Parts: sequence; structure tokens; C-alpha cells
Amino acid sequence: MTTLKDRQRAAARARLEREMRARQEHADQRRKRRNTGLFGGLAVVVVAGLVLLLVNVFKGGNNTATGVPTNAPAKCTWTQNPALKGDKSTPVDKELVNTGSPPQTTVPTTGMPTWS
Repeated sequence: MTTLKDRQRAAARARLEREMRARQEHADQRRKRRNTGLFGGLAVVVVAGLVLLLVNVFKGGNNTATGVPTNAPAKCTWTQNPALKGDKSTPVDKELVNTGSPPQTTVPTTGMPTWS
């Protein structure tokens, strides 16, 4: 015959085991969610890296398009605005401001274009 104290101890032990099992299941679920997020993010980064790598590999090589003519470097000359000083056909425009002429540099013919 079991005593009251033995039944209380058995009930307490069973309750403790249920609580410990529930905590363990909760910890397993948290670990699973964390790992899913980490590995999912890692997979996205790896796939994006591979796509960029493949795009750069297959885009490389001869960058000239077939059948598209290449333009020669521009040869520009600077012409003063006649309205700054005035001449026979153009009167002096007082609202124009002389900001000077452009720098005497050459147009680059080599290198990669920069897009801003």
C-alpha cells in the first residue's frame, strides 16, 4: 500500500519530467528556427555570389559588339560667344558673364568609362 507522501512524490516527479520535456522541445524548436534562418540566409548569399560570378565570367572577353561602329575621339574647338564683346552683326549682351574658356585637356581614348 502506497502512502500519500509516495503518491505526492510520484506526481511531483512526473510534473518535473513533463516540464523538462517541454523545455527541451521548446529549445529544439528555437534551435531549428535559428538554423533554418542562418542556412537560408547563407544559401541566398551563396546563390547571389554564384550568379554574380557567372555573369562576370560569361560577360568577359571581347567587349566590342559585332556590327556596331566605334566612334573616334571627339575633336572639339571652342568658339567665343560673339555677344560677349559684340561685333558688326551682334550687339553686346550685358547679362552674359564671361566665365572663361574650358581647360585645354585631351579626351581620354583608353580605359573604362565611368558612369556617374
